[in-house]
Amino acid sequence: MSSLDKSTHIPMYIQIKDIILDEIRSGKLKPEQQILSESNLAELYGVNRLTARSAITQLVNEGFLVRIHGRGTFVKRPIVESSSSYINNFLQDMMDKGYSVKTELLSGTLLPAPSQIQSELSLQPGEHIFCLRRRRSVNFEYLVVLETYLPATLCPDLLSKDLEGRSLYEILRTDYKLELDTAQESLEARIADSLVAGELSQEIGAPILFSIRRTSLSNGSPIEFTNSWYRGDRYSFEVSLKIKQSTR
Repeated sequence: MSSLDKSTHIPMYIQIKDIILDEIRSGKLKPEQQILSESNLAELYGVNRLTARSAITQLVNEGFLVRIHGRGTFVKRPIVESSSSYINNFLQDMMDKGYSVKTELLSGTLLPAPSQIQSELSLQPGEHIFCLRRRRSVNFEYLVVLETYLPATLCPDLLSKDLEGRSLYEILRTDYKLELDTAQESLEARIADSLVAGELSQEIGAPILFSIRRTSLSNGSPIEFTNSWYRGDRYSFEVSLKIKQSTR
């Protein structure tokens, strides 16, 4: 653990809180892992127990820790929240919220578009698509599997790009000069089949939030069709609504 700076004006309990929070965000402290007791923290940092308790209480109030009577204090499993107010860059959105995010490319193929994807992307028979299957972890825990289809003519050589280190939307905008404009997304409750359960390290039948997204360019042409499977116990989808004013 880091040491406290007793020469600064920052209160000791805030410094302890920040040290614990950094260990949670870095993955050193895992979800459901028990942290040191108040007395042990006080001894470790050379402060009184009330100071240690104040640090823990703040983290409990902010949703990072949970106290369990008779057992101790544990790292709380986070509910990851996302907003539907714009076509979001998932990586940047999660990092802005303080999460650690990793993307894995499970598979990437170039193939003739199946009939359903032809229809979704307004393609002619025989036209090719890229199919990307990716898995994202947030705070070192698998959160979502995404299966994305894109017209190959609009993003040639896509598989040569850094699809794990960069946002797909960033690649489309920056490398291919494609102007993404609108998206439609639908959500429904499902249960994990054997494939998704294995990819998310879940039990078969675990709750899943299934999403379909259709994204278009500024000229109205379809650019993306994505199926996503989110862990139902770890993901929250936030929608902002505006009340329409009555004309009566």
